[in-house]
Amino acid sequence: EKTETSSVITPENPFHSNAADDGPMSQQHELQIQQQQLEIQHLQKQLQTAQTQLQMQQNETTLLQNQLSSRTKEMSLRQEQYTSRFTYQNERIKDLEQQMSSLYTAVDVLNEEHSGEKEKNVNALKENLYSADEEMARLICIEESQLKNKGPCHVSTSS
Repeated sequence: EKTETSSVITPENPFHSNAADDGPMSQQHELQIQQQQLEIQHLQKQLQTAQTQLQMQQNETTLLQNQLSSRTKEMSLRQEQYTSRFTYQNERIKDLEQQMSSLYTAVDVLNEEHSGEKEKNVNALKENLYSADEEMARLICIEESQLKNKGPCHVSTSS
């Protein structure tokens, strides 16, 4: 009967076999396997490092995206505040312009009324001055006629 040589493969050494009797070829094969295992371990470490770096970059990207979103919202809020302020100021300016226009209209109306009253006052003053002049002329005439014993004084009244 023939017995087969069984090889033991473990997770630590997946290429290891129990072929210890193979001689120099077996040793060379064993060295290659060890080198390959070291290379696999090195590649696994590189993979783990790359995965860690990738996770860090993803976390940093997420953080930057959150910061960008926050800043965008903040700038949008500020823009809305400025827009609201400018709208309020423009409405206030329009209101003040309307108030000024109303005041100018009121001043014009008062000036017209005042100029009408001025004209009445000027006419009344002229009339009073004419009356006073006539009265003065009459009194002077009477006084002169009494001094010279002349007859009655005739002063024309023009109104």
